[in-house]
Amino acid sequence: MTTSTGNQPRLELLKYTWDEYKYRHGLCWAAVYRVSAAVIALAMAPYLKPLVTKAVGCTMLVLPFLGTGLALYGIVVLRNELGLFAETKMAHQDIRNKLLLPHLEASSKTMQEQLTPITAKKTKFDVLVYILIGVLCLLSLANFVFLRYWIPQLQHFGER
Repeated sequence: MTTSTGNQPRLELLKYTWDEYKYRHGLCWAAVYRVSAAVIALAMAPYLKPLVTKAVGCTMLVLPFLGTGLALYGIVVLRNELGLFAETKMAHQDIRNKLLLPHLEASSKTMQEQLTPITAKKTKFDVLVYILIGVLCLLSLANFVFLRYWIPQLQHFGER
C-alpha cells in the first residue's frame, strides 16, 4: 500500500473497518432472525393441527421445550456475536477518530465520545437484542407451561 499521501492507507483501513462493522452488524441481525423464526415455528406447531396434537398428546411438548432451549442457546450465540461486533465498533471508532477528529470542530461531541470495552458491549443495539431474545425465551417458556395444561384437556375435547 504505497501511496503518495500518508492518509491513503488510513482511509483504506477506515473503509475496511466500516465494511467489517456492517458485516458483523448483519451477522447479529441474521442470528436474531434465525433464532426468532425457529422459536416461533416450534411454538406454533402444536396449534396448527389440534387433531395431531390430540393424537400425539404430551409428546408434542417436546417442540416448545426445544424452542425454549433454542432461545437460551440463541442468547449464548448472540453474546458471542455481539462481543465480536463490540471489538469491531471500537476498532472502527479508533481509526475514525484518528483520521477525522483533527479536521472537525471541537464542538463535535458525538465524534469525540470514546467507546470502551464495557460501553461497546452495552449500546442500545446490544440491550435491545438481549431484551428481544429474553422476551422470546420467556414467551416460549410460558407457551410450554400453557401447553402442558392445554394438551391433556384437548385429549378429552369432543368426547361425549
